[in-house]
Amino acid sequence: MLALAVVAVVALGSQVPDEAVQVLEHSGTVAIVNGTPIYRETLDRELEPLIARGKPGDGDPSSPYWKQLADRALGQLIDRLLIEAEARKQRLWSAPPSISTLALYERLNAHERNYLSEFTISRHYESVILAMLGLDAQNAYRLKQTSRGCTDYPCFDFLEIRIDEANGGTQLATECANAIRSGAASFDTLARLFSSELSSANGGLRRSVASAQLPNEIVNALEELEPGQVTSVRVGNAYYVLQVLRAFESAPAAAELERLAEERKDADRVRSQIDEFRTQLRSNASIQRLEFLAPDERGRGETPPTSIEPADDAPTADAFGAPNQVRVLFDAQ
Repeated sequence: MLALAVVAVVALGSQVPDEAVQVLEHSGTVAIVNGTPIYRETLDRELEPLIARGKPGDGDPSSPYWKQLADRALGQLIDRLLIEAEARKQRLWSAPPSISTLALYERLNAHERNYLSEFTISRHYESVILAMLGLDAQNAYRLKQTSRGCTDYPCFDFLEIRIDEANGGTQLATECANAIRSGAASFDTLARLFSSELSSANGGLRRSVASAQLPNEIVNALEELEPGQVTSVRVGNAYYVLQVLRAFESAPAAAELERLAEERKDADRVRSQIDEFRTQLRSNASIQRLEFLAPDERGRGETPPTSIEPADDAPTADAFGAPNQVRVLFDAQ
């Protein structure tokens, strides 16, 4: 027998609004976030890239893994609604860039488009969080990727995308560089999609590389760049898109090494700050969530939400100004 969803509302002294019950009973609704419904159609679209990167059979709703993917996809949608709402309050919201406007869009197959879209959107929402935390997103990512120094100097920390002449050459390299400069796509995502270098598996990242180990064309290009800048250069029968993260002309002095160590600590804390921010947004939101039903079961088996008394440990309002009004329980019937 299918597991039925029972949404238990910690109402803090109030009942579930009638309009919320009506939405929850709607067969196409999978969740309500602060009064905004998330529909099954939206969830299905969010699931597509996750299923495409999985194993054969993961997209079958009868597969145990499908439920895990659906939970992850819905979690992403809930987070995005909460992040956008908070960013709008702080007047820091900006819409994610559309990858369909990129010159390289037509080069991508459906799987690659899903991949690029997912990572572009995820990075954008993280950048919005960092802005709300008062942090420079680009600098935070750059510091996270840079090393503490090298064993041979001069040396570089940098990102690379190698595109062979036969695979698009100068045109694709130019399109990638422009997409990165405009913020429409991240370097690491494009490196994973297009680069023929081994570094593609790590988003194009190369750390602590001495200039003696690099072609002169790449060294000259990196020396002309400021940290964060992007360029492209031809090397033999390939074109490289390059972004310098940090250049070391010589071994850093002790004081510089200490400063680099502190920067690394700050960068390491960025992820925990992002995660803590997401957790706080969720803890202060009204989230009503339904159990997922297989596509052929839509419209059958939903159970209306029921009310329960507030828990003894029900949280109170905090910095975001809204108490946690909902606790979600799933009960297999």
